[in-house]
Amino acid sequence: MKWLARAYFAVMWLIRWLLSAIPALFSAIFGRANYAAPSWFSGLIRNVTERPLRAFLVTGVVGLLAWAAHFWANYVPPEPPNLVHATLTAPLATDYRADTIAYSTFSVNFDGSVAPINAADDPSKIGAVAVKGVTLSPNLTGSWAWGDDRSLVFTPTLDWPIGTQFTVQIDPKLAYAPHVIVDKSEFDFSTAEFAISLSNEYNQDPSNALLKQAVYTLNFSHPVDAKSLESKLSLAADADTSRFPEAKLGAD
Repeated sequence: MKWLARAYFAVMWLIRWLLSAIPALFSAIFGRANYAAPSWFSGLIRNVTERPLRAFLVTGVVGLLAWAAHFWANYVPPEPPNLVHATLTAPLATDYRADTIAYSTFSVNFDGSVAPINAADDPSKIGAVAVKGVTLSPNLTGSWAWGDDRSLVFTPTLDWPIGTQFTVQIDPKLAYAPHVIVDKSEFDFSTAEFAISLSNEYNQDPSNALLKQAVYTLNFSHPVDAKSLESKLSLAADADTSRFPEAKLGAD
């Protein structure tokens, strides 16, 4: 303890020396300035000088409390050794150009076995295991099933609504096998937004330079009412015409 006390007194002596040297250095550079320290500061210096041991203890307690507060605010508890991580694979946009239109499924995937029945014991029964404690909001008609002991699959019977956010909530006490710990029980995803793109192609008759044609193609991510769309389309050329004038395609 003697070396600790000596170190403390050395630090206090250095602080007192700096406090006495700073005014002299300031005066040498900037000239004299009349300054009176506040009473609390003078009292603090006096208490430190007269009761160094108590000041040392108070400083140590304050520092310890500050460290404890910092540790508590930034503490991240370690993960349980058997923790299972879950991820959600969102549904794809429906392919309306396919010969057979199928609505995309989505799944919640786990990096460990979580299903109420072990697929390794009886793989043929995993799809028949009833799924409990899983909700999709807003509700969409469809069915939940275990793809295997590590994937939970939702198959819709209706098409996904455009640009809608969904939330999946899983009750671990009902959905998983006993003693399974999963890192999260709520997932969010959004379905595809409605998108439109325009492509164009310009042609000129090789035998008649004045005969020009332009073909515009509208592509949609989702089905549209053709008659309603056609009644609202308009085509207008720019004022600044050139060899292949650009056209403006608009809809009311």
